[in-house]
Amino acid sequence: MFLGSLCKQSFLQVVGLLISASVSNFAVIPIVGMGGLGKTTLAQLVYNDPRVRPHFNRRAWVSVSENVDILRVTKAIIESMTNQPCALTELSALQEALRKETEEKCVLLVLDDMWNANRNLWECFRVPLIGAEYVRILITSRNSSVTKNIQTMPPYHLDYLPKDKSIRLFQQHAFGRHDPNAHPNLLEIGRKIVKKCGGLPLVLKTLGGLLRYEVDEEKWIDTLESDLWELDEGRSSILPALKLSYSHLPKHLKPCFLYFSAFPKGHEFQKDTIVRMWIAHNYIHPKANKSLEEIGGEYFDELQGRFLLDSFRKYGRDTYRVHDMLHDLAKSVSGNEMLFYISNIVQHLYGSENQMSLNFLSAENPPRAVRSLLNYSLDTDLTDSQIIFSKLAYLRVLELNLHALSELPDSIGGLKHLRYLSVIGRKLQKLPELVCLLYNLQTLDLQHCSSLVELPEAIGNLINLRYIRLHSTKIEKLPETVFLLSSLRFLDLNSCYRLKELPGCIKQLTSLCSLDISHTKIRPIPHGLGMLTNLRKLEASLKGKSDDRHGGLGELKNLVKLGGTLCISGLENVVDLEHVKRINLESKRNLRNLKLKWTRPVTEHQEVDKNGNDKEEGQLHLEVSSNDFEEANNSNIEEVLDKLRPHRNISKLTIDGYTGTKFPCWMGDPFALSQLTTLFLTHCYSRETNFLPPLGRLPSLTSLSVTGVGVEKLGDEFCGNSVAFPSLEKLEFKHMPKWEEWVGVLSGDFPRLKQLSIKYCPKLWKLLSFPALCSFYIYECESLKSLSLCQEQGSHPALQILSIKGCQQLTSLLGLDNLRKIEKLEISDCGIHELELSLHSKLQYVHIARCWRLASVSGLHTLTSVTSLRLACCPQLHLSCDEKLCSVPTPVEVVDCPRLVKWCHKNKCDYVQKISALRGLTLSDDKEMPSALAAHNLPSVEYLCIKNSEQSPSASQSYQFYRGFIGFFPNDPNVPMLERLELSNCREVVSIAGLNSLNSLQHLLIQDCPELLSLPDEWLPSALDSFVVRSCDKLTSLPPLSGNLQAFQELQIVNCPKLTRVTGLQNIRSLSILIALRCQQLRISPDERLGSVPQNVLIKDCPMMMEWCLRYSIPYAR
Repeated sequence: MFLGSLCKQSFLQVVGLLISASVSNFAVIPIVGMGGLGKTTLAQLVYNDPRVRPHFNRRAWVSVSENVDILRVTKAIIESMTNQPCALTELSALQEALRKETEEKCVLLVLDDMWNANRNLWECFRVPLIGAEYVRILITSRNSSVTKNIQTMPPYHLDYLPKDKSIRLFQQHAFGRHDPNAHPNLLEIGRKIVKKCGGLPLVLKTLGGLLRYEVDEEKWIDTLESDLWELDEGRSSILPALKLSYSHLPKHLKPCFLYFSAFPKGHEFQKDTIVRMWIAHNYIHPKANKSLEEIGGEYFDELQGRFLLDSFRKYGRDTYRVHDMLHDLAKSVSGNEMLFYISNIVQHLYGSENQMSLNFLSAENPPRAVRSLLNYSLDTDLTDSQIIFSKLAYLRVLELNLHALSELPDSIGGLKHLRYLSVIGRKLQKLPELVCLLYNLQTLDLQHCSSLVELPEAIGNLINLRYIRLHSTKIEKLPETVFLLSSLRFLDLNSCYRLKELPGCIKQLTSLCSLDISHTKIRPIPHGLGMLTNLRKLEASLKGKSDDRHGGLGELKNLVKLGGTLCISGLENVVDLEHVKRINLESKRNLRNLKLKWTRPVTEHQEVDKNGNDKEEGQLHLEVSSNDFEEANNSNIEEVLDKLRPHRNISKLTIDGYTGTKFPCWMGDPFALSQLTTLFLTHCYSRETNFLPPLGRLPSLTSLSVTGVGVEKLGDEFCGNSVAFPSLEKLEFKHMPKWEEWVGVLSGDFPRLKQLSIKYCPKLWKLLSFPALCSFYIYECESLKSLSLCQEQGSHPALQILSIKGCQQLTSLLGLDNLRKIEKLEISDCGIHELELSLHSKLQYVHIARCWRLASVSGLHTLTSVTSLRLACCPQLHLSCDEKLCSVPTPVEVVDCPRLVKWCHKNKCDYVQKISALRGLTLSDDKEMPSALAAHNLPSVEYLCIKNSEQSPSASQSYQFYRGFIGFFPNDPNVPMLERLELSNCREVVSIAGLNSLNSLQHLLIQDCPELLSLPDEWLPSALDSFVVRSCDKLTSLPPLSGNLQAFQELQIVNCPKLTRVTGLQNIRSLSILIALRCQQLRISPDERLGSVPQNVLIKDCPMMMEWCLRYSIPYAR
């Protein structure tokens, strides 16, 4: 992305408006500019900006284009928000669904490429959004008059790029990673081309992509001196420049590009769909040793490489569309808006109920040369369709939408030249036999026919069929004639949830390259699968016994062309190493991603990384099932991993749940894993695991994640002998409970390390420095007390992002003022006392939160680039008046920092006190936090839970811990609404006072306070309903139960071995629950007669209470 090439000021302003609390609840922000200036790119940058995303829990991106259809737009918004297809078809139902999806939510919508905005339609569109907490709508349009009636603030106008940024953008796409100065002649010609591009980003990017394939100087000169620059296309230079790009396309790519003009603007498509349409039209030229699909894929990639296609992710798949200006180019070259002309004969039609008149096709002399009929909807009356199909004799591509129809017209059998047939028909249950007369058919796509239950037996007659897609149909069994289709290369049975098996005759499909049986009931590895030696892609979730000779793991032995992702789980069930050899991983040269998993009981060290290695779509997942007669030999776990050595072409490897004491030699072999770029070691926890393999020797490794591994020390063995990790750019350690020390890193090691994450490593006490580091993340490292960002040679010269969270013992952070390139600083839940920011840094993002000891931050007044500033819950923080901001960033947020009120006033920024509005509050993990928060009034808090950290302070400090939050109650009852108070795991507290001032308190729980000696000898709050005391080992007495406790119903005393007395029970008239367990010294005076007999009584293991129980007929559990 070229943020620097766009108007950065506009970008920052739009970001600020989206997340500002001062903007109205329903805000419409237009971005306006002519086509090709980068409106969509700017909107994408804002939409995905990390400062924006956390402010919205519902987000959607929709391409509107020229014909505004509220039904389509509403449906697209729902699909974008949920990332799932929406089956609703009525506007009222869609609006109700959108209302439920956005109710009380924070919503961000991007309406891209809006051409008109009818006020009435807009008001209708707004209706479902009224219930949202707030809504921000970002609109991109070529015309400011379009948004004039709906905008809530002035539009942001994008202008042409200045000369220097134009040159930079062009060079970025023309030279890629190569140094432009290495080609001085091309550089000079390029500057002249840039001048003719007129500062238009789309033109610069497209022409740069065009010339990226050319190193011949004459080609550059031809581009510069082309007559196409002189075409009269109005004042815009876009189309002439883009026509120049088209004119330089290779001959074989031109019809492929022009075919996109058959679709409407904004049309989204998948790569394989377009390629199959190209094949149907003979646009793909055969090559030796390559299939048409492979060649078509190369054509597609080349068009994308020339920046003629935009890509994005939708429903987990790569999806594409053509930029509107490039669509205009294709239309300009090919003919008309919806009709694609060659030699004045209509060849391609895109139809729908609103876009094409049925009369055009049913005319007396319709265009007989039509080759494509796309998105054509059939009426309830098939008569016209029968006539139309009888006249379109040369049709090659047909996309049909049956809507409510349950059958296809018979005349479809007369389309003898048809090669591509796609049918959308939710009521279609079977295909007519006449379809089996389409002998030239290559593609049969029935994925949207959810009621389809069978295929005709005569389907075996379609000898040219290459692709069958039955995704999400109700088919239970395939006719055996399917397996006579010797040309079939792709069979998609994904989500055919009634399909239970594939017959053994599947082995006859020797041309099959892709088989998808995922999300079906097929579980055993199909017998005969191993005969499909051309299979490159297999998507399935299968089970097989390691020693099964019929349909077991041995079926994979001969699938040497298998590519993509392979996941093998259940490896703990392997009985014999010879069975593992049958998988023959080392021969699978096309395999790129391998996952090896052992299943074992979850331990405290394994509750980690729930997002990183979940089962992916589009992979082959094999589960080794247990043998009914033999037990797995878990002692051979090291040998199992050793035998699963992959081919050296593997690029991504995951090892999960491995509990061996050592790793195989191939894991540190630079030749065995020469192409490996990404490695995950997950849950490899063993008491005997002392070392990691020498991963530093792997030459291509760029990303390494180590999670839940039980090593105590990383040293020389991790780095290897030579320069360690020469290509590594991203390194992550997570949940390493035993890791204490990291040594053995020499000067020159990790030369390219840009991102380092160390998270949840409680014993690690010291960190290393890396000169190339750009991003540094440190989370929950409880033993880390100091961090130095300085090296002997100087500071981190490249560090741009520093994020430290949950390091409670971290009190010293040195060298922060030397970070000249730092852009983002985030510190929260740390024990730091002071921060000194760089006088020369480029800091843009400063967030500091819940640093209870932080007293000062210096250098704020020198920061000229800050765009987002947040200071929260730092009660000791004080800034002098000299720390005045150079300019007030948007946004700036100061929350619950009482000593900054005057500073905020001086800098004209808002101060927010949120704690006072809280209804529930849990305080934990820092002994000073409650006393710090005691400075605030908490008039709304109804529930308060105080927990101590595992590393408790001294007893005297602990007393201050509670005195800060409880001891102040008698003097200043600033929690008047408190109804429930819980004290838990407070291991050093000795006494508690002031409870009687909590007038609203109804529920009191004190548990796991082993040093608590006594509670105050004072009356409890009169509103108290429930009093529970558990596991207070030294507690000797409780407050008296007085007559003011009119609502008191529950008393529980559990595991208090030294508690000797409870007084005042005779005063309680409403007691309904009485529980006393394991209180060996608890005695109640014989005179303490209960005011009323409780309905629920449990007294056990309290021997001193037996006499009292017998006297008053109270049950005692022996």
